[in-house]
Amino acid sequence: MYLRCLTLSLGILAITACSHNPSPTHDPDRVSPNAGRYQFEQDHKPERLPTLLEMIDPEPSIQPLSRGGNHAYRIFGVDYQPKTDLTEYKATGIASWYGMKFHGHKTSNGEVYDMYSMSAAHKTLPLPSYVRVTNLVNQKSAIVRVNDRGPFHQDRIIDLSYAAAHKIGMLQQGTAPVQVELIASPAMVKQSMGSEVLVAAVRPELSESVVAGNATTNTAASCYIQVFASQNDQRATELGKQLEQQLAFTTKISHHNGIYRLLVGPIADRQQAQDWLQQLRAKLYPSAYFTDSQACS
Repeated sequence: MYLRCLTLSLGILAITACSHNPSPTHDPDRVSPNAGRYQFEQDHKPERLPTLLEMIDPEPSIQPLSRGGNHAYRIFGVDYQPKTDLTEYKATGIASWYGMKFHGHKTSNGEVYDMYSMSAAHKTLPLPSYVRVTNLVNQKSAIVRVNDRGPFHQDRIIDLSYAAAHKIGMLQQGTAPVQVELIASPAMVKQSMGSEVLVAAVRPELSESVVAGNATTNTAASCYIQVFASQNDQRATELGKQLEQQLAFTTKISHHNGIYRLLVGPIADRQQAQDWLQQLRAKLYPSAYFTDSQACS
């Protein structure tokens, strides 16, 4: 598995695109602009497999378009136009995955790639958006958050994180035929009917109340950090109390589809949000992440 990432940043365009090396039929004079950027020349697996908690599907939510990663871009002689207005998408193709080489580096929308998160890269889907990926060989599926660009082998449709690839059983083969189906995208909130109800359904922490059949949502975006997820509500509650006592963080438990998620927040100050995330990752929660990067950055 040989992957390569592209970073283009000129103010109006900031793209970090992940892909495998171009095939030998590509122009040999095309040198990646990221040559020398990464510690490892070739991508590879980490020393450990992802845990069950790290492979819990994220809750699909309608989030605003990221500031970066949604502009037209060109790589290896091919032009790409992200489709930010998508509300429906279903396609089949070959999935690949990326791991250690890119872990800790920025994704196309400015987040930090965590190979143990349930995320993915796609050439043109809105950033961020959520898709269900199903391995057509074994029918195993996973929900992933698309926050990166790639893969740029023309025969591949999506690049999965290490955790997501393990969940659908494709680590050993490296690639697999998959079906990719869009679940949530920024454009969905613009639908004329049911958009507010949809927001409340997929993102309960953003919903304040539903009165007389009309949903009303919180107009002020709140920043939350997800620290932990489990089917054990007692464990999540205990960890929340520990964080409140040890670090003086405000916490809450989000319950959806049998999963209890420990969230830190709401955090009104964006600099404080960044500081808290760094503290959490530096201590016992290296996989902590913003549930909505737009609200937190």
